[in-house]
Amino acid sequence: MKRAVERIGSALLAGPLLLLLTAAAPAEDAAQVRERRLAYGAAISARQAEAMRGFLAADMVQLSSNGQMQAGRDTVVASYAAAEFVDPSFIAYERIPDTVDISANGRFAVERGHWRGRFRQPDGSITGNSGLYQAGWIKRDGVWLIRTESYVRLTCASESDCPR
Repeated sequence: MKRAVERIGSALLAGPLLLLLTAAAPAEDAAQVRERRLAYGAAISARQAEAMRGFLAADMVQLSSNGQMQAGRDTVVASYAAAEFVDPSFIAYERIPDTVDISANGRFAVERGHWRGRFRQPDGSITGNSGLYQAGWIKRDGVWLIRTESYVRLTCASESDCPR
């Protein structure tokens, strides 16, 4: 009888502990996605194309706020290297995550937030575009990688910079 009570007691304690452990995993994953997003932004701001690679899945797809689609990690990195990283007016693209949701199986995440592009004008002023974004992440070999990004422009630096 004593053994049965001990087993029941152990089972009663294990249930809440298991719930705590499974709840902690998505929170830890969401924190990792946020940390990796900030580190990826730092690599872009520092114009470090090679550093960007470690954050992107090889099959990554990006849809920019002007409607251009880039497919593949190499294409995305090359695009930054050929455009923003050689543009002396480019300051940064900032992505600020508002939410990160982790899938039930722990392999996928969706990040939603606000973005802003900043550029220094010849007169020294800073202008830029901004809007909302959504990114899809995939966990491969224990590492979160950006698999998809889609940007929607809500504010334009100028009317001439606003797609029609």
